[in-house]
Parts: sequence; C-alpha cells; structure tokens
Amino acid sequence: MDNIVRNDAWLIGGDFNVIFNMEETSNAVNSGIIPDISDFQRCVEELRILDHQFMGPLFTWSNKQQDTYLACKLDRVLINSSWIEAFPSSVVEFQAPGDLDHCPSLVWLHKGVPIAKPKPFKFFNFWVLYHSFMSIVEESWQSSVGGNLAQVLFLKLKRLKSYLKELNMTHFHDISGQVQKKRDDLLCIQLFNLNDTAAGSFIKDELEVE
Repeated sequence: MDNIVRNDAWLIGGDFNVIFNMEETSNAVNSGIIPDISDFQRCVEELRILDHQFMGPLFTWSNKQQDTYLACKLDRVLINSSWIEAFPSSVVEFQAPGDLDHCPSLVWLHKGVPIAKPKPFKFFNFWVLYHSFMSIVEESWQSSVGGNLAQVLFLKLKRLKSYLKELNMTHFHDISGQVQKKRDDLLCIQLFNLNDTAAGSFIKDELEVE
C-alpha cells in the first residue's frame, strides 16, 4: 500500500459494516463479531490511518426497532498523516439520516461561514386542483411588464411565483412549511437517538414522525 499511496494525502470513508471498539455500539457486543472487530483494527493499524475528528452523533446507523433498539458506528472517515498536513482545517460532519439508513458524512477541506442562499421554489401538483388555479395564473400572466422577451419572461415568472406562494399560504395552510417543520423535527429526533448518551430514548417519537 505504501507503494501506491506514498506520501500523498489519503482519505477513505463510508460504511465499513463493523465497529472499531466496544464503545461504538449501544448494546453489549456479541462475541461472534469480535474477530471482525480485531481484523478491522489490524487493517487500520497496518495502513497507518486514523479516524478524522468529526461533528455529529457517535452512532451512524440504527435498526429503528422500538423493543430491541440497536445503534452502532458503522460509518467513518479515515485519513493518513499526510492528509492532516495537507488539509489541517478539514472538517467532517455526520448528519441525521433522514430518509437514509445511515448518517451521511460530509467532508470540507475548509468550512467557512455559511452563506445564506435563496430557498428554491417548489411547485405542488395539488395546486392545479384548486378551483381558481387557472384564474390566478391568468391574472398574474396577463398583466403587462416592460423589457425584452427574456426580461418579460423572467418578470412574469417571478410575479407568478408570488401569486402561487400566496395561494399556498391562504388555501393550503402553507403545506410546504408544514412539511419542512416535520422534516426538521425528524432530523432533530434522529440525532438525539443516535447520541451515545441517550441512544434510542426517543425511538417511538422518531417512528411516529416517519
């Protein structure tokens, strides 16, 4: 492996399907997997790699079973010493799994201050079922605007977006906002359940939100 990697910065990450030590599981370790743990430890030692420090929960997977809850750290990001020298400001974050089985891991070579970005516009198909949908679209679209053809199209689409947002807020009780809140609640509960100090404490709440 040294002949391949040499002194290059090296990072390897993903689902290794095995824990590295006994503290990386919410339950007692089954004796049947101890050989797998030993093999993994030996591999990491021989490759002279180590875990990148990370933000987020210790556990990255759970079986989501209320009566027999189990959470483990199966996902990790491993680096060599050359990576530390080349990217001393790199950051690893494990996020809530959301719809996934495992926590996704994000790697930044340098994590700066978050930049506020405009929220993307979402069109909901059920809007067209509203009895006045076409009238709203026609009212918005037929009002004249100035400019060349490209500017006219842009301004009409922009205005139509505000009309549809108003429709969503007034007649559909801001369904997009409700969906986003539900998702935010789910992600928060998932992170709490994957925390090693409270593993699975709110698995019932997680399953209800899902």
